[in-house]
Amino acid sequence: YGACEECEGIGVNLNVDPNLVIPNTKKSLAEGAIEPWAKSKFLYYAQTLSSLAKHYKFSLDTPWKKLSKEIKDVILYGSNDDEIKFSYDDGYEKYSTKKTFEGVVNNLERRFLETESEWKREEISQYQSESDCEKCKGMRLKDEALCVKINSLNISEITDKSIEDSQ
Repeated sequence: YGACEECEGIGVNLNVDPNLVIPNTKKSLAEGAIEPWAKSKFLYYAQTLSSLAKHYKFSLDTPWKKLSKEIKDVILYGSNDDEIKFSYDDGYEKYSTKKTFEGVVNNLERRFLETESEWKREEISQYQSESDCEKCKGMRLKDEALCVKINSLNISEITDKSIEDSQ
């Protein structure tokens, strides 16, 4: 079977798209710029952002588009090895923990893969967009199948042509 193993022969990958996660860059984090987190009733996300703001010394009232690239990257893609003190109050107890931050994009991608809830997958899929598979470039086949050429065209390039153009 010659299907691309990376995308399982689909030809595209679904990935969380930062432009869908933050559709309105004029909003601040306090105003709900991170749309999937703004919809949540849990205080956890607001408290996470508050801890990030304290650690990196930025204001939650600054519009997203005016935050530095470094701050945006940390929020979207995580803090790498930089450990942050997160403080939480769930209404019953207050606690703090020191850990790295995975980032909003990574958080949504992980939750999409780990959840067994179809509703949760559907909710997160609103923030995903399709992109061609990096390995097969959308051609859906393994390298071995694509290396066979006819007039310097691989099977995918040939089948993309109309009958008239393929003669």
